[in-house]
This record gives sequence, C-alpha cells and structure tokens, in this order.
Amino acid sequence: MKIYIHYESEPEETVIIQPIQSGIETVEQLKSYFLNEYKNKHPNSTLGDSIDLKDKKGKTLFDSYSITKYFSNLDDGFIIKGNTSPTLNSNSTSTTVKTTTTTPTPTTKTATTTTPTPNPIVTTKQLNTNKNIDKPKLKGVDEQRYNGVVKPLLEQAERFHSNQQFKNSISYYENVLSMMPNEKTSLLRCSNIYFNAKRWKEAEIMIEKGIKYYPEDIEFHDLKANLKISTLEYTEALKSLKIIMELLTPSHSKYEEYQAIYGKTLYDTRIPRLQQEACDILTTTVHKNEKNIQALIGFTHVLIEKGQLKDAVQAVLQLLGTLPEINKKTQKTKFLPLSGETIVLNDPWQKERKWTQEKISDLIKLLGVDAIVGGFNAHAVTPQLMAFLSNYVKEFGAVNESIELIKRSSLKEPHHTLYRLSLIHALEVTQDYGTAIEFALDFLRNNKERGLSQYSDVNCGTILSIFEKHLKSSPPQYKHIYEKQSFKLDGESVKVSQDILTVSPDLPTPIPYTQDELDIMGLWFATSKVCYASGILEPLPELIALLEKTRVGRDLHMTSSRNENAYFCCISTLMPYKSLPLPKYRPIYIAGDSHCFSTAWTPLTIQGEQRLFHPLLVTGLKMWHLRPSSKFYPKVNFYNVVPTAPPGSEIVFQFGEIDCREGIIISVERCRYKDVEDGMNVTIDYYISALKDLVDKYKYKIFIHPVVPVLNETRHIVKEFNKIFEKKIKACKEFVWLDFFPTLLNPQDENSFNTQYALDGTHMNPSYVPLIESCINNHYNQQLSSRLIK
Repeated sequence: MKIYIHYESEPEETVIIQPIQSGIETVEQLKSYFLNEYKNKHPNSTLGDSIDLKDKKGKTLFDSYSITKYFSNLDDGFIIKGNTSPTLNSNSTSTTVKTTTTTPTPTTKTATTTTPTPNPIVTTKQLNTNKNIDKPKLKGVDEQRYNGVVKPLLEQAERFHSNQQFKNSISYYENVLSMMPNEKTSLLRCSNIYFNAKRWKEAEIMIEKGIKYYPEDIEFHDLKANLKISTLEYTEALKSLKIIMELLTPSHSKYEEYQAIYGKTLYDTRIPRLQQEACDILTTTVHKNEKNIQALIGFTHVLIEKGQLKDAVQAVLQLLGTLPEINKKTQKTKFLPLSGETIVLNDPWQKERKWTQEKISDLIKLLGVDAIVGGFNAHAVTPQLMAFLSNYVKEFGAVNESIELIKRSSLKEPHHTLYRLSLIHALEVTQDYGTAIEFALDFLRNNKERGLSQYSDVNCGTILSIFEKHLKSSPPQYKHIYEKQSFKLDGESVKVSQDILTVSPDLPTPIPYTQDELDIMGLWFATSKVCYASGILEPLPELIALLEKTRVGRDLHMTSSRNENAYFCCISTLMPYKSLPLPKYRPIYIAGDSHCFSTAWTPLTIQGEQRLFHPLLVTGLKMWHLRPSSKFYPKVNFYNVVPTAPPGSEIVFQFGEIDCREGIIISVERCRYKDVEDGMNVTIDYYISALKDLVDKYKYKIFIHPVVPVLNETRHIVKEFNKIFEKKIKACKEFVWLDFFPTLLNPQDENSFNTQYALDGTHMNPSYVPLIESCINNHYNQQLSSRLIK
C-alpha cells in the first residue's frame, strides 16, 4: 500500500509513504513521519510542528484515526498548517488539547520506548542514585510539545528500530536530539547503531554526548570501552573500564565481569608489565568464580595468544558449557522477509556466543577433531553432540572438520535423515560430489521402505532404482561415479521431453507431509542437485517425472526443505532444454551461485570451436563473503571449487544477485553504509580484489557476467549495481565485461524483465547463452584486430 502526502505551500513537497512497511497505523504517526521527511529535505522551512492532515475529500482527520480506514492504495492526502494537533476525546466527539507545561525529565520514556542493550554487559539503570546528580534541563520542550512532537517521533523511531530498519530509525532519533539533546533513549540507540555498524567516528560523538549528560551511567562508558577496544586503543579503553568499576564498587554483581574485561584489555596492550598483571587478574577471577563468562573469555584468549592450545581447548569448552542456554519459551525472534533470516532479539550473550564459536572453530582447524571431541566426557560424545559441533564449526570455515564430525554421526545412526543430508551438503562445500552421491545412495539402500505415505510408489527404494540404473557399481565406491558424467558417455543425443513436468490431473487431495517426509524429500532433492552440478544428468528426467507430483499444491518453499526444493525446481525446469548424453566438447567454465545452473551443460561456439559450459557451483555466495576478514563457509566453498578449473582456463563469473537481493539493502538499513551506492562500491571492490588474486595465481581468463534482473522486487537495485559494476570492471585490464545486460530487459519497458529468458521466476533459461557467446567472440575478434593493426 502506498499513499501520497502533499504539502502545497512553499516549499512544495510530496512524500510517498508505505504505512504497512513503515509500521504506521494512525494519523498521528503519519504526520510525524511526514514532518521528519519534510524537514530533512527542507531544513529552513517555516512549517511548524502543528499540522493537520486532510483526506482527498478535504476532511480533517483526527490523530487517533486509523490510516487504513481513511486511505486506500495510491490515495492522496494533504498537509496543512494547523494551530493544534486534534485528538479524539474518549468521552465526546469534540477535540481537546493538553495545555499543561510541566517539563519532562531527561529519562522520560514512552510506553513503547525501551532502553537499548549495549554489548557486552547490560545495565539499564543509573548507579549511585543516592548522589545528587545535576540533571540537564530540556530547553524549549514543554509537555505539550513533547507529547505532540517528540513522543510520536520516538514511537516511530522505535518501530523502525524493532524492524531492524536502523537507517530510518536513526533519522528520527537525531531529530529528537535536535530538540532534546539529552534524550537518553535516542542517545543510546544512536550510539549502539553506529557502534554496531563500525562507524566509529559517529559512534564516539554520540557516546561522548551520553557521558556528558549521564556521567554516572555505565551504559555509555561501556560503549566507549568497547569502541576503544574495537579500534585497538587499549589504553583509552582501560580508562573507561576503570570509571565503570569505580561506579560499580566491588560489591556489585557485575564488578568481577568488568574486572575480567579489564584484565583481557590489559593483556592486549602488549606491554609485558601489564600483561603479567592481566594474567594475575584473570587467574584470580577465574578461580574465584569459574562461571564468570568474561573471565573465561579473557583466560582462553591469553592461552591462545601464548600458544597453550591444549589448555585453551579445556578453557573454551568450559566457556561453552557456562554460557546460558537460550530459553526457547522466552526467546524473542523476528523474521526479516527481505533476507529470509530469523534474528534473536533478546539474547544478551550473543556477542560472547559468537566469540566462543569462532575460537572453537579456529582450534579444531589447528588441532583436529579428536582434540576437541576429547575435551568432552566420554559419555557425552554422542552422535547428537558431533552433529551439533559439525554445524557449529562449519559456519566459521572449519569445513573439513565439519565433514568428519557429521560423517561420524551419520555412520553411527545410518537411518537419521538429517545427519546424512547435512553430510551431503558439507561434501558439496569441498566439491566432493562423488562421495556425496555415494553416501546418498547408501542411505537409500538402508532405508528402502521409507517414503511418502500418500504415494506408495515414491520411496527410497524407487529413488534408488532410478539412480542405480545409471550409477550401479559393485562394490559401491564413489570413484566410479565420475565415469558416469553425461559428457563422457557415448550415444546419439536425444532431447529431454517436456513431458517429465506433466502431472496427472487425478492426484489425491494433498495431505501435509510429516517432518520425516520433508527431511527425506530434502535428501532426494539434494542428491539431484549434486548430480546436476557434477554433470551426471541421465537419472534426472525419470527422477523428475516421479517426484513432480509430490510438489504440486504444496508450499514446500515454506518448509524446512525449502532450499533443496528450490534447487530441484530449477533443475526440473532446466532439464527439458537438455539433450542427453551431453557432447564431449572442451569445457568453458561458469562460476556462480544457483544462477550458474541456467547455463551449465549448454553448448556454445567460441572462435569456431564447439565448447560446453561446466558449472563451478558456490551455493549462497555473496561478493561480500570474499572480503579478507570473512571466515564464512561459502568463501571456503569458493576457494575449494574455483581452482578445480585448470590454470589458464576461461571462466565466466556470475555472482552478485544475492548481494542485490539482500546483502547491500540490509547493510544500508543497518547503517553499515551511508547509502546503497556506497554499499555497492565496497562490495564490488572486495569481489574485484579476490578475482585479481585468482588471475595472479592461476592465470585465468575471466569474463564478468552482469547480475540478472529477473526479480521484480530488486530489478531497480540490479540496474544501479550493474552500472557501477560495469564501470569498475572495464577499468581493470584483467577482466572482460560481458555487455549484454540491456538485452535482458523488456525492449518496450526497460523497467521490466525480458520474459523471453524467463524460467522459474528466479533464474533465466539457457536461451540467453548466445548473448554470452557473442560477447566472448567479439572480445577475441577485437583482440585479433588489434594485433593485426600493430
């Protein structure tokens, strides 16, 4: 829903508002939103805070009225200057205006305003409240102005903040601070937002203001200490930590935690005298209270720095066991539809959990699986524990160790579907497709009777028979599987029939699948994905024909198997474009996320030679993941997969769609970048740097594929991204930009997609491959012409 709010006096302005997305429900909230946007654009305007809103019929609307009751999609509203902001009296239909002038205190909170939680230690009250603290006066803000202007701004800011829309929220908080410089919630929110976005300069300005107005509130001193630690200014951090401990006094419950943080910071100064003092503090603190999380973090940190890694394992595992479990009953989460992620809103130990996870991942890479597993009591080492550790260390790049752990779990419990599915996915990251397929077939052999209750012919046994028709070996061994790749088989090519997607109209009424059925389907779909990625296409037409009916009328994209289903859907719609077996042409490679499947195994002609696209699949990779500091496993996947192309190979690189769909927009919303263009520039620069390293090391000939504009929701972002992307790539002698992006847009409407290339609503079909072919040939022809001229 969009509504257009107009102000027709000078300077004129129209603000487009999406109430539902912005959390705006009432006229009062809408007016507040308009004022904030208007004053940001016209800071010198004489428009005051007292305004009225009229609908398209000229009716003045009360502040308490619901927006959806008086406005429909694309309606107009009109702002006019008013003397008061009317509110609907609960006892009559007349309007009333509050005229009291009591000045609110600096710590006034509205009913919907909560004090934010800084990391890592939380306190929500001022300490030493028995002291007479001079509270600053709120200049020029009486109660009427507070209730009519400041309070609505704060409420709207909090709505944006709760939706993780920090960029929007911070403009409101800063607007509040322009009227009430010491409004505590706004100061804390701004300080935290800028700090978490690593915008150190802005964060420090806000923190210093907070300390100025609330010198005995440890929240601001805590933020300053964390900021100085983050910027490696340890001496300055120590000053803030000393202030905190003076404010707390030794009897306070948080005192020893800050003492431990102080000890860790002392050690990080690298001054030998202070490091010895740090060791004494941390040793004493840990022995005094073995459940002091900050002391355990500091103690583990020192052991790792000293190279005492076996002792560090014991310390970090003790830390893992000490961290409070997340209470699922009280846990508050929020689903972010743009990114598809679910975030935890009320975990005060989130930072410490991530630190622990990263250190365990680092240690398992250095010492091996047994060193970590051996740190647990023998009776605690169960398949469940090893599966937990596998997923736990995978996130921070310990992929080989993750595979070993989940393999142990799966072999211990060969009927556990999720263990085997996780093993298949982990093997994908190392591009060990043969082993992944063999473990999938092994599961099918051991679970032949398990399947879908509504379809007697769809079970592991029937799926196995389809695969074994093409992959059978005796005894089973993964090495033979690569001999079954389609481009290694002989025979006359036959086009795959479109009939594999035809489903009988006489299907039974769908019954919801059980979780076990969804897990098994996920394993079937994942095995199909691995087969397609590795070029083993022969089993897929029959498999698709069998399974397509199981997806009809089902919202599988909303289940736990949604990712596996998405790949299977893509493969299903691509297979009718193939002819099997594939031709034995020399490969040209295409590296990408799921979008590389569109061109995979498609023939093309380069300089008169017939070639075949071989995919280098890196599931879920964002350009952003390739930054030097990242340890996230898609980056490991990238560096496992891409170098399998021989040195000197021609590779088309096709990444960036996920960055445009979620990464950049979310980062801008969280204030990590000043705007979308800034985010695009930073992201592309990381990508270019990573690709230049590949050219230096492997002498690859790299062609750059533009980001595809299939999705309506992100097409405008993709277009802007590609403009910047193209300019940067053309400035690099190492790369060739494939200049066909305009062709992917509708010739009659460049804001829409050219449906000639549509596939499944997300990916493109292979009919666009001639565009790539033409660009590559043009490049080589230009090179040849240049040499002839010389």
